[in-house]
Amino acid sequence: MALVSFVLTALAYPWHLPLTIVSFYHPRLTAFVHLSTLGTIGATILGASLQLVPVVTGGRLRAHGAARWAWWCYVAGTALLIVGLWFGWHETLAVGGVLLYLGVHIYVAVIGMTMWHSRRDVTLAHIVVAQVALAVSANLGALLALTKGIGWLGDATIPTLATHAALMLGGWALVTLAGFAPRLALMFVGGSAILDRRLAWLDLAFLAGGSWALAAAGVARSHPTALVGAALLALGLICLAAQLGRVYRKARRTSDPHVPFAIVALIAGLGSLAAIGVAAARSAPASDPMWVVAGWLAIAGCLQTVIQGFLHKIVPFLAWLHHHAPRATIGHPPPRPDSLVPSAHRALELILWTSGVFIGAAGIWLGIPAALDVAATCLGFALMILTLNLLRVAWPIGVRLVRGG
Repeated sequence: MALVSFVLTALAYPWHLPLTIVSFYHPRLTAFVHLSTLGTIGATILGASLQLVPVVTGGRLRAHGAARWAWWCYVAGTALLIVGLWFGWHETLAVGGVLLYLGVHIYVAVIGMTMWHSRRDVTLAHIVVAQVALAVSANLGALLALTKGIGWLGDATIPTLATHAALMLGGWALVTLAGFAPRLALMFVGGSAILDRRLAWLDLAFLAGGSWALAAAGVARSHPTALVGAALLALGLICLAAQLGRVYRKARRTSDPHVPFAIVALIAGLGSLAAIGVAAARSAPASDPMWVVAGWLAIAGCLQTVIQGFLHKIVPFLAWLHHHAPRATIGHPPPRPDSLVPSAHRALELILWTSGVFIGAAGIWLGIPAALDVAATCLGFALMILTLNLLRVAWPIGVRLVRGG
């Protein structure tokens, strides 16, 4: 689902990125944002967490059947929500919102049952805090979807939307990634590195506190509270970066395929928080382009960049584990997972993607349509390179699944 959403996003960029300087609440732009968040970020995190929560917490996944129902509700709800937003079909939008609400809450229940039988540690704490933010954000999203055509929220629509975005992007997505990232780094790099629990608790406290502060700022329309939230989130990102740097330093590893993506994501994330700080310090209205820049850097610059790096690590590893390693023979060792995607392809993808993200941010801030056209072209080509490479790597697994192997 994430790769399909990436392809659709790449094709849609030229027609939708210029809308960021027209109106941040344009129906087509809202549909495009949900394609990026629910279709790519949300689908990846939901799917990966069903695989990783049992691994990192020492338990096993509970209620497999319910997890499958959550998947179908999530896919159908996402599709109907995007179509409803695009065409202004309020009934379709409402049905999509309800299905998403069901899918997310079934998923939360499955993860909750899995965690109940798992060991208690700081990673589990990240997941618990993230699930609370996801549940609250899903409720707000369903409320926005059900009242879209009625106008029941009135002047509270934009504050509710801001709270929904803060909890979904920061409270859920970012906290979940912060919980998993050090564990995944430890799994892949090996060596003598161990988790620094003090830094892990600090990044959780700062990220969760900052996300909820931004959510409160949306409800109360308080710019000083938004400043506090942005500062706390920045501290959380710094603690997370320090944690990951410590893991690689202890393991004597200089880099990994996902590390350059993580560095770009960190820079973009701090840039998003700086934009929030500037907008809050100026008491800028909701229509100010600086708020749009903050959202753009958070979604495309930070979270989607992390997802790309994550996919470059996980998909080749799965292909190696299920296809290449079993076929190895004496004298013909399997290729290294990192070599399945040529490093030159990853570098080109990262250069194009990074250029598109920051050119796009500048175009939104300065209101330059030509810059947004250049950004859309760079981003589209980057996503096509990513998709083609990962599909080529994953093709043997797909063939085996179709054949029942």
